[in-house]
This record gives sequence, structure tokens and C-alpha cells, in this order.
Amino acid sequence: CQFIVQAGLIDYSIHFANPDVAIDWSRVEQIRLHSMHALKCPICLSEPQAGKITRCGHVYCWSCLLHYLALSDKAWRKCPVCSESIYKQDIRSVRGIVSRCLKPGDWITFRLMCRERGSVIFHPKKDFDNIQLKHEPEHLLTEINTQQYAHLLSADDETILSEIVEKEKYELLKQLEDDGDQPEACFIKQALEENNEREKIIRERIDKMKNIDEIKLTSKQTKEDEEEYLLPTK
Repeated sequence: CQFIVQAGLIDYSIHFANPDVAIDWSRVEQIRLHSMHALKCPICLSEPQAGKITRCGHVYCWSCLLHYLALSDKAWRKCPVCSESIYKQDIRSVRGIVSRCLKPGDWITFRLMCRERGSVIFHPKKDFDNIQLKHEPEHLLTEINTQQYAHLLSADDETILSEIVEKEKYELLKQLEDDGDQPEACFIKQALEENNEREKIIRERIDKMKNIDEIKLTSKQTKEDEEEYLLPTK
């Protein structure tokens, strides 16, 4: 699987030297699961709608999971699959990526991989000499053919909005359109409300960063103007 984390907030270099160091779950925005089979929600047995993943690694429809958690007065419930505790604040966005399903008799191509000593970053041998190795996650939208081998990918707030939050909203609205007359509709609406709240928080972060950048730019320009003003004349 691949972890999509918030870009630039903390130093992720430790994860490129030691794969056993746990990733800060609070920084995870989405998890990408690569599989030969489409994901199925264990509750409704359908493809997850606006899928969410628990810390134990099981994937559900967002509305199915909210419905399940609402059936208890406690702040947590046991995972229906493995009985690990599920807390609503710990669920994360998930995307399933289905690869070709292999069967006996199929031809497959092996690819020689290599890495630097002391690093856990792998790249195809044929591309290794042309790649600039970095000890930070590649950006989610970087168009490189080695991205599929990365354990960590980063995403700035604009990318989180466009690639995760807005896509989840689209799936929820489509689900509400199809199942709006079903008892499950109230949990779809709850998921939409939580999606809107997440979007609001991210947009506030974006506006805050824009204001900071504008202040820095203004301060730099003011300093340059002052230096120009103080230049001695001949």
C-alpha cells in the first residue's frame, strides 16, 4: 500500500532509512491499496462508496461505517472483520487500484530493482542512474514512472482537495442520488457534512498560507525598497 501524507509539515526522511518506523497516522490523508481484485465493503458487500479504511486495514463504504459506529453508545466499536477497535477520528480516505489479475499460464515480466545502501527507496535498475534520489516523499501528481514503487507520497492542500476530498464528495452525491429514498441516506448526508467540514479546514489552511506568502513578499519588497533608498549617491 501507499500512504499519501501532508506535504512539508514534518521531516519524513526517517521513513526512507528505516521502514519499521510507524508513520504518523494524523498526517495520513489517503491510503492507496494495490490489488488484483476490486475492493468490497464487508458490510454491504458492494464496491466501497467514498471508501474509508480503518487503522487495522479494512475498507468500508463511508456511510456503512458511520451507520455501524452509530449503533453503539461508545466512542468505538470492534471491527466486524478482525475485532480491532475502530474510532471515527482514525478512519482515513482510501483508493483501490486494481492491477491485472494473473492466472496460470499467463506471461509475466520481472524487473530488476536496486537501491542505495542504507536506503529503502527502490527504483528499476535501468532508470537508477537517471533518477535524483531524495529522502522526502514524491508529490502525488509528479509524473514519473517509478511513483508506483513509492511507499510514501506527499500532497499539498490543493492536491488533497482536488484528488481526494472533491472526488469523495462526487461519489457521495452520486450515492445520495441513487439511494436517497433508503434508510441509509441519513448516513450519506452525515458523510457529506463531514466532507464539507474537511474541505473547510483545508481551504482555511490554503488561505492562511497565501496570507503568509503575501506578508513575506511585501516584507521582502519593503526591505529592497529601503536598501535602494539608502544607497549613497555619488
